[in-house]
Amino acid sequence: MSLRDIIPLYSQNDIDVKMHSSVIHVTVDALNSTFCVQVDNCPQLIYSGYLEVAVVSAWDADDEAEGTNARLTYSIEKNVIDERTGQAIFMVEADTGLVKTAICCLDRETTPEYHIQVVAVDGGGLKGSGTVVVRLADVNDNSPRLTRELWEAEVEETWGAGPPRDDTLLEITTDDRDTSNYFFYRVVEASGWGWDHFNIRTVGTYGELYATRTLDYENPLHRRGFKFMVQVTDRGRGGWDDARHTDTAWVLIRLKDVNDNPPEFRRTTVHITVQEDTAPGTLLASMPAVDPDMEGRQRVEYRVVGGWGALSVEAGGGVRLWRALDREGEGGAEGVARVVGVDEGRPPLSSTATLSITVTDVNDCPPRLLPPTVLHVTEGTSAVRLGVLTATDDDVWEMGHGPPFALALAASNPAHVLDLIALKFDANLDSGRGGAEVWTLGPVDREQHRQLTAEVVVRDAGGLAASHPVTVVVDDVNDNPMRPAAKTVYLWKIQGGGSDASLGRVYVDDPDDWDLHDKSFAWAGSPHPLFSLNTSTGDIYASKLLREGRYELQFGVSDRVWGQQDVSANVTVGVRYLTHEALAHAVPITLTPTTPSALTMGWTPKRGGGGLGTLTQAVTKLLGDPSNSIEIMSVYGHPDTSYASISPVAAHPVHAHNAALPGPYACVWLSVKLSDGGFMDPVKLQGLLSLHLQHLESVMNVRVAVEDAVSIEDQTEGSVAAPTDTTDTQDPSSVASLASTALPLQKNINIEGKLAYKRIE
Repeated sequence: MSLRDIIPLYSQNDIDVKMHSSVIHVTVDALNSTFCVQVDNCPQLIYSGYLEVAVVSAWDADDEAEGTNARLTYSIEKNVIDERTGQAIFMVEADTGLVKTAICCLDRETTPEYHIQVVAVDGGGLKGSGTVVVRLADVNDNSPRLTRELWEAEVEETWGAGPPRDDTLLEITTDDRDTSNYFFYRVVEASGWGWDHFNIRTVGTYGELYATRTLDYENPLHRRGFKFMVQVTDRGRGGWDDARHTDTAWVLIRLKDVNDNPPEFRRTTVHITVQEDTAPGTLLASMPAVDPDMEGRQRVEYRVVGGWGALSVEAGGGVRLWRALDREGEGGAEGVARVVGVDEGRPPLSSTATLSITVTDVNDCPPRLLPPTVLHVTEGTSAVRLGVLTATDDDVWEMGHGPPFALALAASNPAHVLDLIALKFDANLDSGRGGAEVWTLGPVDREQHRQLTAEVVVRDAGGLAASHPVTVVVDDVNDNPMRPAAKTVYLWKIQGGGSDASLGRVYVDDPDDWDLHDKSFAWAGSPHPLFSLNTSTGDIYASKLLREGRYELQFGVSDRVWGQQDVSANVTVGVRYLTHEALAHAVPITLTPTTPSALTMGWTPKRGGGGLGTLTQAVTKLLGDPSNSIEIMSVYGHPDTSYASISPVAAHPVHAHNAALPGPYACVWLSVKLSDGGFMDPVKLQGLLSLHLQHLESVMNVRVAVEDAVSIEDQTEGSVAAPTDTTDTQDPSSVASLASTALPLQKNINIEGKLAYKRIE
């Protein structure tokens, strides 16, 4: 398609010659390299030439062969004038219609578009006109300019010692009058301090500055800041070397301190050796830490973990001993403590140093006897060796804090022990560690001494000594005949229902207590229908049908060793009904160390007496009203049947009715009947007793604990024990396996139709 086709010039009646009004769009390279002609929206036609803009052409309907009417001449009717020179910017060749620039160097950034009107005149003077629109095509003829000469930013230092993240620290922008710009940014090499710690990535028309190396505020050089140059290019033909197409500016980066450093210990591992007897408060080691943040001014707090819990750390990092060490304790001789330093940053950071401790031994542990320390001898046996005692020591033997040991009877032993027991020391025993043989010096009578406790002094090579008990149990033989005796049993129960109750064993007066297998038991006369007897053990059982009242029972006891037959043994049973109200207002009191038999010895319901009577009198006195009466609901507990010394009971109150207590104990349930016939509130009674525990303990000479005031009816069983109310001076035994001595008197309680009782054994 040609311009002639698009822009027709024609004559009409051979008279009028007109040029069709058209608009010619021309895009011209502003640097005179190429230009493009557009007619309306037709496809572009590209022409080459120096400052040539376009060729316009017209046609005339007149006959070109005749005359000059069809001969066309082109001119510019409306031109554009250069403001600087006053010259016309465009010109047209009259014969060819070639439009071109009349002056040099058009500037798109000054005038991006020109409109000129071109006229075609034929030989007859007729004319036609058209408009040529000249748009200048942009070329990279302007220099890029960074929008600032100095770029400044304050950024946080890199967290930790690892590589930095590529977060954008600073966004750099550039201005360029050209329309199509393709920028590229870079950090100028060796342009200033810190240039190698940064790089720039180009994103669209701007550059993003980011760190490529760790920025550390704690580094003095980093702390003073970084200053270097950045450069931009619009990718002109000369690239980075073309000064017309590059620009440069300074960048100043200052760092902000963040809490990115934990405290630093000067020594992360410390080992010390201390003596076991080092005094508390002694400085063991100095382990200070410094936090590099805040130019070293940030405070560090300390704590210590481990080290047997025996260490403390000061504000300055000094580790001190705050309690005595024990090399022989659970922690042993080697310990490790961790000293933790925590800064005050947000979030706080911490670090740890290790303190290892070796504790050297001092001779602070006395030697002790090795088992067995409970020995047996049969009563009546002549002088005999009972066993060998050996010793050990928890201290370090290599330091002279152990064997050889020396053993001897303590001079503080009672005279009868020194008369009956001897110790023969032998330095060669136990592989040369030293030991001693335990001997009796003659026969021992169990009826005089059931057991003997001898204190033995053990001394180590360093001279440290301690005294330890050695128990000699005298084993019983049936060497005493029986004598007639009697006992009384009190049975407290709720009326109606229940089950059979144990009343203990038939009682005869016999000092021997290991002779049950030599005895047999029988009714003296007809058996009572409400009671039963075990003829082998002598145990008596009461029927659940018993009513309130007094029952007299007669028995005979035989001993095959002594040939005794039907020795008289009478038992009186007193039965009394309890009310539910009395039970509901009862409070338990636990006493230790004692036993139910010891507590009730000498006590009767009417006269009181014994330890139980002393307790009721003390409680009455505390209440301050003698018209009130103390009613005993139950006594039960556990005797100490071992031959070892009684262990102390824990100072905290214990619930004897639902937990086993170490050593012997007795639990007494009592209520207070007021003068008006009612009962004291159990919570109030418990509070009064708790306030006067120390007084009760001083009166009873045992430890006293007041239990929770729950109803005794909530318990499954309860009983009270007391010795016989006779003139017999022989104490009843509390051992269940005894054959011929009395069990404690027992009060058995029938709770809600179920007979509940507890044998005192």
